[in-house]
Amino acid sequence: MPFTLTMPKLSPTMTEGSIAKWHKQVGDHVKDGELILDIATDKATIEYQMPDPGYLKKIILLEGEKGLVGASLAIFTADKDESIDEYTPETLLIKEEAPSPVTTTSAPQRKEATASVERSVTGRRILASPLAKKIAKKEGISLDGIRGSGPRGRIMSRDLKFIPTSKTPSIEITVPDDAEQVPLTTMRATIAERLFYSKSTIPHFYLGLKANITSLIALRSEMKAAGKRATINDFIVKASARALMEFPHVRSSFITETNRIAHHAHADISVAVSVPGGLITPIVFEAENKSLEDISAAIHALADKARNGKLTPEEYSGGAFTISNMGMLGIEEFYAIVNPPQVAILSVGAAVQTPIVVNNAIEVATLMPLTLSADHRVVDGAEGAGFLKRIQELLENPSTLLD
Repeated sequence: MPFTLTMPKLSPTMTEGSIAKWHKQVGDHVKDGELILDIATDKATIEYQMPDPGYLKKIILLEGEKGLVGASLAIFTADKDESIDEYTPETLLIKEEAPSPVTTTSAPQRKEATASVERSVTGRRILASPLAKKIAKKEGISLDGIRGSGPRGRIMSRDLKFIPTSKTPSIEITVPDDAEQVPLTTMRATIAERLFYSKSTIPHFYLGLKANITSLIALRSEMKAAGKRATINDFIVKASARALMEFPHVRSSFITETNRIAHHAHADISVAVSVPGGLITPIVFEAENKSLEDISAAIHALADKARNGKLTPEEYSGGAFTISNMGMLGIEEFYAIVNPPQVAILSVGAAVQTPIVVNNAIEVATLMPLTLSADHRVVDGAEGAGFLKRIQELLENPSTLLD
């Protein structure tokens, strides 16, 4: 009997994916658990194994093409010689329902279980709830191109919350005729969406200071001579983990749907890693319980997997706090954007030798700038300052981080 392989949901934030590579060709038999294709999600390119054995009869979504979660990818049969001439992929059997009529005998309903279908300017089906259609019509919003968060990519009313409306001022954009226009990749589109959401809805505030890491650099030299390696970033992660366990509001998530603050039990620290086409934040889980050597090994392994597109969703989902270090790029100071639902992110700049005054005498010290970006809905200024000062204290007394 024929069956359809559909686009899987490979991460909590995934609404669509693109086909990076098919590893099988039409006519091939694919075993249960065998690698069938690579799927590029909003975070990484993930190898996907065949859930059930079968013969690949037709590829629907080609390499480079995108599809919503649940979209048809390919048709398989259990038997080699079985025909698919009369078979229609399950995900194409979407009933096109009209919006439910509005009744006047009860209060307005916000239930969005029933979907209606429109057509985009390109003829593509647009699944949207009746309430989303009503809001879009009222506000002059085009549903074409909006990524829905409902079942099968259905556009819900919440997806329109941050879409510019006809009442929103806009500017006319002109570019030279010979300018190359490059479409957004799935990862870049997700970065744009999340950061726009963050800066539009989260009340950021910023705190900064400089840590004297002269002693830390000396300790690193001693460790290197003894055959032990640790980067400055490893020390920062360790110091941040200690500080996070003392300041629970900083290791939190803000849940907008319920207006609640979720305090994470552990210092699960996301470490920003630059990858081709974007940025990803793999997580060092329970960093407060890891030694400096364990943290160093974990970061090294995660960074390698990130750059090779081999991270699993579990390795980059659910962090409590993020560290973004651009010091190795020579950037002395910057203000990172909070990564929701987290409520704080630490920006680390380049360490620079600087003259300072100690006991009325001038000395040269290596100072490293630290900037905390925080969500003022959760973190108060005094608490953010205490957290940042605690990191400074730990980095300036690095031997305490060797425990």
